Amino acid sequence: MNDRQFDLLFVDGKLGDKEDFGQHSSGKRVIADVLAAGFDGCTIFYTGDNGTDDDNKAFRTLCKSNHKTFQTDVVQIWNDFLVQLASNPLLQKRVVVVDDTNSSVFALVRNLEKNGVAVRQFMDGNSFLEAVLSGSVSWDALVLDYTMPGKSGLAVLEELPAHMCTAPIIMYSTEVYKTSLQQKCLDAGALECVSKTATSWREVITILKQNVSPHRIDAR
Repeated sequence: MNDRQFDLLFVDGKLGDKEDFGQHSSGKRVIADVLAAGFDGCTIFYTGDNGTDDDNKAFRTLCKSNHKTFQTDVVQIWNDFLVQLASNPLLQKRVVVVDDTNSSVFALVRNLEKNGVAVRQFMDGNSFLEAVLSGSVSWDALVLDYTMPGKSGLAVLEELPAHMCTAPIIMYSTEVYKTSLQQKCLDAGALECVSKTATSWREVITILKQNVSPHRIDAR
């Protein structure tokens, strides 16, 4: 799965006839296969109670390590999700991070995912712009590094089509302490410039929560 096809996945542990998938039931095999396929940033719900307690614990551990949720009570799952949906404006949102150094954005990406965000990363501006032109990427917010191989974050920002600059864009870099650079980024469409430090991911998440539109639940 290169891009998200759905926001929520409910998997019943008693799918059809019981099949021999080794230590997992058919429903749990679906969860394992989906995780292996890279189902990122969304929540997995397991409903049903077949399987041993040890097996269930193993899957809870697996889902937790992949930032997913493993549950057996579907009513409680749905109620909990509605509460989260109302209180967390980032839940199920898509954030694209363009940065050539994984280590420098590790904490940001990890904590975005903990907030229920689907994060997609690009290692340089050129590959990101190629994805933009091909229509293979979309986002609710964009986080750009300034110093990258090839195009700088500012150059990327200046090349984005105007209609794609309406979502929040944050320039996240060790270079943005320079006042002149900050102004150039803001003039090009950035919402904020945040200096990259060990703890500044908190500031980025706060800005996103304040500026990303919350989900609306339509009763139809």
